[in-house]
Amino acid sequence: MKTGFLIMILLFGLNACAAEQGTQVLSNDFNRQGVERFVRIQETRPQDILAKFGNPSAKGVYSDGRSSLLYTSVCGEGSPSDVKMASFIFGSNGLLEEWKYDENLSVIQRSKFSNVLDSGNAEIQRQGEMIALQYEDIRPGMQSGRVFATLGKPFHAQDEGGFEKWIYNDADNRAIHYYFYFKNQTLQKKYWVKTVPYAQ
Repeated sequence: MKTGFLIMILLFGLNACAAEQGTQVLSNDFNRQGVERFVRIQETRPQDILAKFGNPSAKGVYSDGRSSLLYTSVCGEGSPSDVKMASFIFGSNGLLEEWKYDENLSVIQRSKFSNVLDSGNAEIQRQGEMIALQYEDIRPGMQSGRVFATLGKPFHAQDEGGFEKWIYNDADNRAIHYYFYFKNQTLQKKYWVKTVPYAQ
């Protein structure tokens, strides 16, 4: 389900999530308004989300100590109008930092690079091997041109919150994604995210 996989990556910006890891039937109040009424930044905890919305499709583990709960619901034939997706991202203190919600697949955005790479092609496979070895050598302050020359074209790139965000996939493990944030063509921050099935 490559389309679903890409959509989840773009939506969770952590936050990558593979829809293939499982979908679920969500309650009727699991919509943007219901989520907005319930969550509170720097107050809501994972256990609050679990008690309200049930077990998620997957969870995300971040290299910087954060975590996330990822919800995906596909109903009927799985057409765009049947999809609901949300992520809740928690800081290392266990409090909600941000959340994202989308339905009808409106989250799709065009990459800043032409010919967005298919997650299964040979170039992505070669990149994944390189990133695993060189990730620690890519440090804040590095120019985007040097990162590009080192790692090649990202799987996806887009503007987000004043940054230009590049996403790379690990070839050996699609559950791992690397994020690089640039401002004025200079790397400001990076982290990786591993998305795994949720276990109670």
